[in-house]
Amino acid sequence: MKLGHVLACGALLTATLGTDDAAAAGPAVQSACYGTGVESTLGSAHTLASAAAGRLNGLAALSSSQRASAWSSGPERRWFGDYSNLRFNNVRNRMNDIASALNDWRLDVHCRWDKSYFGNASPGIRRITLGSAWKTASSGNADKPQTFVHEAAHIRGATLGGEARGKYGVADALKRAQKYPGVAVRTAENLGYYAVCRSPSWTGKGGCP
Repeated sequence: MKLGHVLACGALLTATLGTDDAAAAGPAVQSACYGTGVESTLGSAHTLASAAAGRLNGLAALSSSQRASAWSSGPERRWFGDYSNLRFNNVRNRMNDIASALNDWRLDVHCRWDKSYFGNASPGIRRITLGSAWKTASSGNADKPQTFVHEAAHIRGATLGGEARGKYGVADALKRAQKYPGVAVRTAENLGYYAVCRSPSWTGKGGCP
């Protein structure tokens, strides 16, 4: 689905186009974001999250033993620790929610280049705000698309987890998965890096292991 290039916020878009047309337009991107690659990166993040959700949905069709084997030999163990049915269902449900959130016409993307962070979002509020760290990061940095997946996870209820103690980045996400897998499956950093770094286009690049 093509991302809408609109000036209006989601509410105005809905009032102007109507619900069906607004849904077709996709998320609303604030004009301050234009020219910085926000729209294309958002589209890439949605594609990556959808592919991750597709893999997990495919694993759901396997027997429990087959699913456990695929998890252990695949990227899931790296980002979420040892397999359990509870962890699998948690990650699968969250990734499907994230993919849906990133293509929701009610999602607003704002850019506050005066803020120092990569991104910000709150549970239940369909808004992602990008900061200067996102803008100045190179296009080859995995944190560019990861930020969108990460913030969409927060919108859909993912906790801060280790992030509350400043534990950001690939290294801390990997440690969290092995030491605290029950936390990792609920942490936006792990969900974000899983969606991006499992992709062949990012594996071994831009900070991905």
